[in-house]
Amino acid sequence: MCQIEHSRHRSVFNFLVNLMAALAAYTYLPKKPSIVFTQKIYLHCLLPFFSPVELTLTLHAPFAYAICLGKKDTKYHSRYTNIRNWILIHAGRSTLSDDAFEDYGITPHVERSVIIGAAKIIDCECYAPGEFGYVIGDYKLFNQRFQIKGKQPIFWSPADASEQRIFAAAWQLINKG
Repeated sequence: MCQIEHSRHRSVFNFLVNLMAALAAYTYLPKKPSIVFTQKIYLHCLLPFFSPVELTLTLHAPFAYAICLGKKDTKYHSRYTNIRNWILIHAGRSTLSDDAFEDYGITPHVERSVIIGAAKIIDCECYAPGEFGYVIGDYKLFNQRFQIKGKQPIFWSPADASEQRIFAAAWQLINKG
């Protein structure tokens, strides 16, 4: 395309001139090549870039409730994310962080292993190498809970038809208000 081919450039300058000429020619093409995705399965690999998508984040219960109540505005993690949209918040079963309930002024008698609400990620800030903060811009605590087993990936989506029904019901609550 645009006559980019292997040639024996004897200098870096000649290589760059050839590359720039090809890119300039490409901009004048009337119809540029594009990729068309027609099935949801293909879109799944592009989830961080296209929204809205049905993603859930499982957190220890104190942090999940703190985010959905607006008492915690950043979720710290070791990985960067491109996601900038609503995600469902799942309160995990673990009791390892239950001492944090007191820090947020939340009663420790809460439901676990349930989707409790949603949060909108508006940014991902880098604090140090391998230390990122997912900045929460908006949040909702649902009146209804959705019992579902959490999963290990940072962001996870429904794995079967029953989980898809649960996600659909939870997403209806986000869209209501």
